[in-house]
Amino acid sequence: PAQPLAPLVVEILKLRHQEVLSLLGSTLEQARTQPFRAQAERVVVALFEYLREHWGFLRVIMEGESVPGCAHKRASQDTRAEVLRLHRELIARGIRERVLRPEGRELYPVMLMSMVRGVLIHDMEAGYTGSAEERAAQVIDLFIQGAGLK
Repeated sequence: PAQPLAPLVVEILKLRHQEVLSLLGSTLEQARTQPFRAQAERVVVALFEYLREHWGFLRVIMEGESVPGCAHKRASQDTRAEVLRLHRELIARGIRERVLRPEGRELYPVMLMSMVRGVLIHDMEAGYTGSAEERAAQVIDLFIQGAGLK
C-alpha cells in the first residue's frame, strides 16, 4: 500500500498545481494574437518544459490517481479540470480560425491533453532528452492532421 504523503509534500504539490495553471494561463494570453498552430505549440512546449523540469511532480500525480484517499487527489482533479478548460479555450480559437473542424469539439481538448500526457509518460520512461519544441511540433502536427479541416 502507498504511504501517506507528508504535509510538506502535499503543500509542494499544491504549489506545483498553481504554477502549472498560471503558466498555461499566461502562455495562452501571450499567444492570443498568433495563429492557432503557434498558440498550440507554445502551450504544449510550456507543458513539456515545466513537467520535464518537475518529473517527480508528474510521477507523484500519476501514482496518486490510483490511490483511494490520496491527500492531493482533489487538487489533481481540480487542476485537470482547469487545464481542460484552458484547452477548450485553445480549441475554440482553432475552430474560429477554421484550422480545426467544429465536429467533435467536445473531445478535442481531452484528445490533446491525452496526447501530451502519453508523450510525457513515454519520454519519462524512455529517458528522452530531445527538445520540447520538437516534441510539441510532433504532437501538434498529429493533432491538427487528425482534427483539422480536410
